[in-house]
Amino acid sequence: MTAFCHYMNNQSKLLGMVDSHWAVAHGMYHPKNFSSAFDIALVTRAVLQKHRIFNEIVNCKAYECISNLATRHVYKWENTNKLLWDTSGKYGKSAFFGVKTGTTPAAGPCLCVTYRD
Repeated sequence: MTAFCHYMNNQSKLLGMVDSHWAVAHGMYHPKNFSSAFDIALVTRAVLQKHRIFNEIVNCKAYECISNLATRHVYKWENTNKLLWDTSGKYGKSAFFGVKTGTTPAAGPCLCVTYRD
């Protein structure tokens, strides 16, 4: 297990997350990665409060950045959270604030989203 996974598991405990375990850093499926919806809500709240750049990125429909290791490589992400396209919120903006979408064999399709009132 990587140093990052050890760090994540320790931080999870500090946040009160009791139904989570991280075995790989990349976030893709791994049979020893698991988390409950409540634990994902705990970590989401903590990160949204602490990191402004995270707030910006998860609310983008698309995002890209240049690799620190391979300067000619550009990482590109397209947010699959279609709730970001909703315009029913204040000033015609989406009332939803994107955080995470994903699918795993064990959990199936998953969504973590916040709502602005």
